[in-house]
Amino acid sequence: GGTLFLDEITNTTRNMQAKLLRVLQDGEFRRVGDTQIRRVDVRIISATNLDLTQEVKSGRFREDLFYRLKVIYILAPPLRERKEDIVHLAYHFLAELNRTEGHGKKLSSKAVELLLAYEWPGNVRELRNKIEQAYAICESVNITEECFPELIISEKRKERITNGFLKDRMDHIEKRIMLEELGKHNWNIQKTAMDLGLSRRSIYDKLEKYQIKREEEQRHETNH
Repeated sequence: GGTLFLDEITNTTRNMQAKLLRVLQDGEFRRVGDTQIRRVDVRIISATNLDLTQEVKSGRFREDLFYRLKVIYILAPPLRERKEDIVHLAYHFLAELNRTEGHGKKLSSKAVELLLAYEWPGNVRELRNKIEQAYAICESVNITEECFPELIISEKRKERITNGFLKDRMDHIEKRIMLEELGKHNWNIQKTAMDLGLSRRSIYDKLEKYQIKREEEQRHETNH
């Protein structure tokens, strides 16, 4: 009449899988060292972070047990794909800590924004861990984004990578426009500057920045 939860079912050995299959099929088992057969009526719930279909194809998981277990199948996407759950879970873990510790701490709006921006590779376990860390770090009632130093570092790193990529793309586009405009005006700096709405000094600065020379412009035209 109860429920048996088998977490990480793919960690079981083939021998264990065979024994579990017999219990599911017959509803019977015998305790270790006992001779008495016992009947059992229980609901089985199993979970895994692996693709069970692939595990069956590779031979690591029994196909007959797979279909015995897969009566009702629920796919729980990673936390980064269900952002709406992040805030609910964070508030839930915070409420648990408040009940345990006897405080009334709250998450600031900036802290919530930081939680939503993070990718959560460790999913719910990582979220719980970070909430517990922030709770311990922050002495004030208000838990701010500064209480999540690891998340701030991660977001700064991601921001630098993103900004670096965008800067490279923007520089590439600007250099190409410069070459096209210079070619159109036969390398007349004054006309190029007027056409782009820049000063002559700005044009010379960009020529130096991108190390553009007349022969490069000629190669550019040849490539076109």
